[in-house]
Amino acid sequence: MTHDGQRPDPLRFQIENEMDLLLGRAHPNPTREGCPPRELLVSLSRRELPIGDPAYDHLSKCSPCYQEVRALQQADAAALTAAARRRRLMFAAAAAVVVLGIAGSLLALRQNRGPAISTPTAPQVASLDLRPLAVTRSEDAKGAKPLEVPRSRLN
Repeated sequence: MTHDGQRPDPLRFQIENEMDLLLGRAHPNPTREGCPPRELLVSLSRRELPIGDPAYDHLSKCSPCYQEVRALQQADAAALTAAARRRRLMFAAAAAVVVLGIAGSLLALRQNRGPAISTPTAPQVASLDLRPLAVTRSEDAKGAKPLEVPRSRLN
């Protein structure tokens, strides 16, 4: 008897299913006679012992030990859930840092490069004299120069 007749904290043990209801209340053992040490109960709660271990049989015959093992399992599950939440939060924070870093880099590159499209300039005025290229009926062939038009926006 290693528990000095004390019961586990009933606020920590939560009945989650029919097995908890049955094994958690069916076999009271107020004096905790024949109960294994706490270290063994911790090992049982973590399923570190083989299923044929006689300590598992004791859990089915002692409600206080069953409640203590289940309370340990429930506390471990709550701790794992909190750790998973922390990991997800850290992952989200890291992703936000990466996204902000990429956005900042793109913004800095765009400011350094200048605008991608040049601003439109006022159109230039071009006048073309087509008189030397006019077709006439005479056989007088004139050697006119070809027209040259600058490459820009023109009116």
